[in-house]
Amino acid sequence: MWINDEFEAGRYDLNWLGNYDEYGLNAIFIENYWNTGSPKVQSRYFDNLVISTERIGLAGAAKPGIGKALGHGK
Repeated sequence: MWINDEFEAGRYDLNWLGNYDEYGLNAIFIENYWNTGSPKVQSRYFDNLVISTERIGLAGAAKPGIGKALGHGK
């Protein structure tokens, strides 16, 4: 996952096209939850969300290095 042109996390062990047909991935959910103990009303906004099999960036922009798979990129 790229956030503001920084690699933050990745997952590379998902079987998207293999021969296992018991289930499939067909949705992406980005959620947040604040329980009743939250000190104030909160909200979160997601904008310009793009789902792709490869990094998407500005045309002609340099590609930054990739961080560790299955973890935080920093």
